[in-house]
Amino acid sequence: MKNLKLFVWENVLCDWQCGHIAVLALSVEHARKVVRDTLEAYQLSSLLEVFTEEPTIYTDSVAILCWGSA
Repeated sequence: MKNLKLFVWENVLCDWQCGHIAVLALSVEHARKVVRDTLEAYQLSSLLEVFTEEPTIYTDSVAILCWGSA
């Protein structure tokens, strides 16, 4: 199995509240491509501003909890 890492962008995709993007990928470039491809598939290319920030990169076991709110 290849060495996948978890890339997490926080405080992105903000409307009423900010969201998170989490991607399991081989590198930050690969993670950005996965996000870009996903946004384009949903016709959401205008949301690509997420790439102005660097993600947090996790290489060990981690649980990330995010509660929603209105």
